[in-house]
Amino acid sequence: MARIVCAAPPLFGHMTPLVALAEGLRARGHDVLVIDYFSRPFWLPSGLRRVVVPSFNIEQAIGHVADGGLVTEALQALQQFCLAVHADTLRHCREFAPDLLLFDQLLPLAPLLAGELDCRFAYTISSPLEFLPKDELPSCVGKGMATAFNTLFSELCASLERSLPHGANALALPAHYLCFATPTFCAAAPGDQRAASAIGTTGAVPVSFVGPAFVRREPSADDLDLAVRIARFKGRKFFVSLGSVLAGMEHNRAAALRIFRHIVLSHNEADCLFLFSAPPDLLSEALADLPLVATILGRPFVNQFYLIEQFDLVFAHGGYNTAAECLYHGVPVIAFPFVFDQTWVAQRLEQLGVGVRVSRVRHTPAMLRAHADRLLGDRDVHAALAAMQRDVRRFDGPACGAQVIEAGYRPSAAGT
Repeated sequence: MARIVCAAPPLFGHMTPLVALAEGLRARGHDVLVIDYFSRPFWLPSGLRRVVVPSFNIEQAIGHVADGGLVTEALQALQQFCLAVHADTLRHCREFAPDLLLFDQLLPLAPLLAGELDCRFAYTISSPLEFLPKDELPSCVGKGMATAFNTLFSELCASLERSLPHGANALALPAHYLCFATPTFCAAAPGDQRAASAIGTTGAVPVSFVGPAFVRREPSADDLDLAVRIARFKGRKFFVSLGSVLAGMEHNRAAALRIFRHIVLSHNEADCLFLFSAPPDLLSEALADLPLVATILGRPFVNQFYLIEQFDLVFAHGGYNTAAECLYHGVPVIAFPFVFDQTWVAQRLEQLGVGVRVSRVRHTPAMLRAHADRLLGDRDVHAALAAMQRDVRRFDGPACGAQVIEAGYRPSAAGT
């Protein structure tokens, strides 16, 4: 059995599938340590070991660095984070003496630590944006953003190697990438192990598509009460979550307020229920002065995987984790993407016939109502949802990911 350290930056969308994979590895007998960088400890399944290395909130740091561009701000914040946590991360890894570092691809400390510790490393890919088919016109801008990100990310990795002790020992490339998506979602042939130049690297590295990995939190008393209340409601039921978009509230507040207000106006009827995953003050401001007829529920945090199956439709931001949860439960999505990776995920949902992407600023309540009516009433949409639900459920991300790791890092493979 292997000794494995798992780590991701303190971003829910990146940490969640990695924790699910860590639990899958632990359940198969591996000795797993999770490094938790969140200011408030991230929820872990019982039995998983953790060490806490608190740091600043990366998403909130964006907007408080020197450059005003979104991509450069995000990467500057990531660089500051890596410099801040490197010493403690290396210390904990040394004490654990791992055979393998299994890091999210946006934590570029892995090659430096692996070189220093004389062990191997692999990357997980939390969102499959690199592999998604893209339409032509909107993708011109998106590809430009992605190219800029890749270039700046490579420069960030090189800067870390120069700045941190023993950076010259950094390994050039990971041995493998594990992507938390199915081949169908990425339009890849079944069983395809694609060679890809992944973000921030050069050269071809094999990629395994292992399927989504979900953290299955035990429902709280409030979760149980919500589930009963939602199940008893007779009428259309909608879940609304803009996910990580709300972390950058200073930048996104105006758009979020508009989206929330228009969503309610699209179905402000007695036989409609909304559950918002949002800060109470934001929701109150969005709905101020509206004569509410629909039932409105709000929570700062929602146990999404547990509750999404209760809903007819989800309004979201195009984040991959929420999209994957919707596919697992067979629920259509109306997505309001804020950044290029969310645009590509939303576009893929539209291509598959299970969702619609909508401009976060150029939409109306009537437009949202028309999209919802089609997604809920069209037989082709129902058939596409059923097909994608079967596809996602054929995979078990934690189990498939663990099998890939075991195949690549068994003792006989480690010495080759």
